[in-house]
Amino acid sequence: MPTSKTTTINSYTASSPETSNAKANISSSTDRGWGGRMAGGGNFIHRVISYVANELIVNGLANSTKFQRFAVKTSKTIEQYSDIAAQKKKELAEQMKDVSKNFESFKNQ
Repeated sequence: MPTSKTTTINSYTASSPETSNAKANISSSTDRGWGGRMAGGGNFIHRVISYVANELIVNGLANSTKFQRFAVKTSKTIEQYSDIAAQKKKELAEQMKDVSKNFESFKNQ
């Protein structure tokens, strides 16, 4: 005779028929008895660590001559490709005008 197995996941309960009488209680690693939330300081600690890491990374990259060369070279390359794309866009627009004029003249014949 099948029995019901109860599983608790993050304070939610789901029942499913199983052949076993065993009950399993599974809780997440963040569940500390406060509804899955850390009391007070968790967000603050995360922000402090994030700020310190951000400062170290930004200062390290800002003072790196290799990174500065990379940034300038990348910026120039992107600017060149943007100029090429704008030129191609203009050429394509002119070609489409020509095709449309040719189509209209062909259509009127």
